[in-house]
This record gives sequence, C-alpha cells and structure tokens, in this order.
Amino acid sequence: MNANDAQSRRPAKPGSDTFESRTWARRSLAQGEVLVGVEDLERSLPSWIEDGPFDLVAIWPADRPSVAIVRGFGLDLRLDESIEVRPLSIAVDERELEAPIELNRVRFEPTPDPRTQPIDDQLPENQPELRLSRGNESFVVGRAGMEYQDLLPKRHGGRFVVSRIRVGVDGPVPDFVHRHHIRGQLLICTAGRVRVVYENQGEPIWMEAGDAFLQPSGIRHRVLESEGGLEVIELGCPAVHATEIEHEFDLPNDEVDAARRWAGQRFSYSRERDGDYVSVEGGFERHRTEVLEASDGYCDLSWWRADSDGSVGFLACDAELTLLHVVEGGVRIAGEALQEGDSIVLPPSDPLELGTAVRSSRCFVARFGPLGSAGLS
Repeated sequence: MNANDAQSRRPAKPGSDTFESRTWARRSLAQGEVLVGVEDLERSLPSWIEDGPFDLVAIWPADRPSVAIVRGFGLDLRLDESIEVRPLSIAVDERELEAPIELNRVRFEPTPDPRTQPIDDQLPENQPELRLSRGNESFVVGRAGMEYQDLLPKRHGGRFVVSRIRVGVDGPVPDFVHRHHIRGQLLICTAGRVRVVYENQGEPIWMEAGDAFLQPSGIRHRVLESEGGLEVIELGCPAVHATEIEHEFDLPNDEVDAARRWAGQRFSYSRERDGDYVSVEGGFERHRTEVLEASDGYCDLSWWRADSDGSVGFLACDAELTLLHVVEGGVRIAGEALQEGDSIVLPPSDPLELGTAVRSSRCFVARFGPLGSAGLS
C-alpha cells in the first residue's frame, strides 16, 4: 500500500468535499434498483410520476436526460434508455395496490404476502383422508441434506403437512435463525437427539427421543446440531407457510421469558420419560402433555402404552387431523395393523377401537384443529 492508498482509506472529515461525496454515494446506493429499459425517457417519464404512483428521485444528464430513478411501492426503478426494453413483472403488496397496472411494459401485480395476512385467513378448507404410512417406505432428500418421508401427500387439501424427518450424519446442522408464520407446529423426537435454541427460552435445549416441542407462530429458533441418528415427526398448519430468515437476531437472546405467548401460544418442551401415566379403561395407560394448554386449545399430544396383553380402548377422533405413530410394539386401529415406525392419519370420525397384542406396545397421538374431549375412554 502506498501513501495515496492509505490517504484514500482514512475517514473523511464532516464538511469536506470527500465526506460529502461519500455520504451522497452511500445515500444514493443504499438500496438496489430494478433496471427498466425505456425507448424515450422524455416521453415515458410523465406516465410514471404524473399519471402513475411514483416519485422522481434523480435524473441525468441535465441537457438531455436519458436516466431517471423513480420510487414507489418501496422500490427504486432505474429508467434507462441504454437498457433493452423487455417485459417485466413486479409483485406489490396487495395492501398497496388494488388492481394490476402496467407502465412501459412493466406490470405491477397486487400480491398477497403470507407474512402480513392473518393466518386464519390463509387456511385452505380441510379435506381429510385416512392415510397409512409404513416405517420402511422410502425417504427423499430435502433441505440441508435432511431426509423426508411424506406422511400426508395430499395435505388434507393444503391445510396440514405431516413429515417424518431424519438426519443420518452427526454434527452441526447448516441452519440459521428463522421463524415461521403458522397456525400450529409440533415436533416429536422418535430417535437420536438434536440441539435447538429458541427465543426467550435461555440456553440451547437437547431434544431427545420422547421429547416434543410446540413452536408458536413467530418464535425465532435455530437448529444447531444432531447426533445418534436423529428422527423427528413434524406436524404443521398450513402445509405451505412463510419462513423468515433473521440475519440480525442472535440466539440465545438475553431476555428469558418462558411464559411469553406468540399469537396466543407459548413454547412447550415436554418429555415423555418424565410424564405421569394414568390408567384408563381398556388396559392402557396415558400421559397427557401440556401441549393442549400451551397451544391455546389448538394442538394436543398424548402418549399411550399397553398395561396388559390384549389391551383394547377407544380413541377419540374429533379433531381435523389425528396422527397415531407407533414407537414400540404394535397396535390395531381402523382395520389396520401397525408396527413400530408405522403412522396413520385419521380423519374426523366417531371414536375408533384401539387394540394391542403385547404389553410393551407404545405410541403417541397428535391432534390438530378444534379439540373436544380427547383420548381413550
């Protein structure tokens, strides 16, 4: 580096020509610009700033302008005669634009943004079906190398998504701080373990087999690492939802508030191994988690285990979606025999008979939607 280079890198003093030019450059280039080709700027500019919803920000050269920067809908557009004229479509928040408009072959489309719409307005009509998935069915590779088994391919018409997710390689997970815009999301670990950090929940938490997380809409979180052949069952509503990346929010954050609620729900961390099982009619024992209360009555998670050989009980199916997953042994329900690793999604119905052949059988039942008096009776 020579002296001139060093001089150019020194901070400029306020009031100097160098300071003013750098400040102007930072202000002018603080955001990107959409390049829009125009054939004749003088003729086309009035349609943008007089008839259209844009303001003029800059224009040059003075004697015969050929470039102009216009601003509107939170965007800067560079109208430039040197750029090829071609069709262009731009999405605009539908709260800012009621109907499409077109200016010089640039079409502005009013577009819904799921991050700003009330989540209940985005829920597709429920189209329930019975869906049986075997534990030995194939997986597909998805985001960050994780493997997915789709337990509900038709998604109840888009209202729900149910996935079995596994990570075969131990170590760090290439994730980032993010949050979801959802009605409800529930994760149950069935094998291995994973370390996750959540907003307002203190230090990272190791989620192990038998543990469950209820993630409220909007809670920031990040997956850090996994080990032991991680496997998780994930349920979400709706099936398609927005995920926002938080580049400037670090976790864990300083404020700890385990009772905080997001959209009426609070974060819940339940552990099946610490749960109190109570006997219910039919030879089963049941452990009810705190998910129903934490979700403000939208989700429910219960664990069942057979107290004797040949246990028979009844499972309430009054929710929009009921998922039963066999963790150990085997059960019979809806005319189907399920073994370890199998899952069945049940549509709303009258209570169904749930039976098991051996005492060691164990399963969990997760339910979404308007919930009545759930469980075995």
